Amino acid sequence: MAGKGNTVSRVGEIVKPYADELGLELWDVRFVKEGTDWYLRIFIDRDGGVSIDDCVDLTHAITKPLDEADPISQSYTLEVSSPGVERELITDAHFEKFVGSPVMIRLIRPIDKVRDFNGVLSSYNNGELTVKLIDGNELTVNMKDTSYVKLDDFDINDFVSSYIRDEHNNTYSLENLLKIFGYEFEGEKHNPLYDALNLVYLYKAIIENPHILSVNYRKVLRHIKNVPLPVKKCLISLLDGEIVTPAQLDKYIEEVFE
Repeated sequence: MAGKGNTVSRVGEIVKPYADELGLELWDVRFVKEGTDWYLRIFIDRDGGVSIDDCVDLTHAITKPLDEADPISQSYTLEVSSPGVERELITDAHFEKFVGSPVMIRLIRPIDKVRDFNGVLSSYNNGELTVKLIDGNELTVNMKDTSYVKLDDFDINDFVSSYIRDEHNNTYSLENLLKIFGYEFEGEKHNPLYDALNLVYLYKAIIENPHILSVNYRKVLRHIKNVPLPVKKCLISLLDGEIVTPAQLDKYIEEVFE
C-alpha cells in the first residue's frame, strides 16, 4: 500500500469532483488506525452548515468511485461528516478564509511555559500566522511550530438553546445525532421524558463509538437542560469515564418514568 500521505492525496483527488458537484467544500481527508481498524474520514463543509443529507449524498456518490479506483488495499470504514465546531485549520485556504476569526493555538514548544493561546487570527502569509491575543499582545508563529490551530467558535449557550428542538435545520439536534449512530428517536418528540430516554441512548452510543463525535459535543451534552437528575448523574458518570452497568442504566430510566 502507498504511504498514508499518498493515500490521502489520492482519495482527495477522487472525492473532490463529487463534492464540488454537490456544492460542498472538501475540508479534509484523514486515513487513521484506531485499535485494529482503519477509518477513512472525509470532512466536508458548505456555507450555512452541513446536513446529514449532505453526508449521505456524498457517501453514496463516492463509494463506487473509491471501490473502482481502489486507493486503499486493506479494509476500512468510510465516514463522511462536517468538521464541526473548533475545526482544525490545515491548508492555506483555510487560514485565508478565517482571517479575522477567533482561534486557539497549541505550540509544540512552550513560550514562557505556556503552550496554549487564544485570540483573533489577524494575518496569514505563507505558513506564518499572527494572532492578536486576548490580552492585546500579538503572537506570530510558523505553522510548523504548532501542534494545531483551531477555530474558537464553540458557543455553548447558542448550541444548547437549539440542541434538542431543531431537527430540520440543526445538524446536531438530538434526532440527527442519534441517526449518526444508526438509531431512530424513540417515543414522543419534545417530551422531556423521552428526550431524557433518548439522551441515554445517545450517551451509550458515544461511549461505544468515541471516534464519531469529538469531545466538544460531550461538553455540550453536560449542559442539556430538562434532564431528570438520576439520568443526568448517569450521563455525567459516563462522561467522566466511569463504568455504568446496564442495570444502572435501566434503573435510571425506570426512575424517569415513575
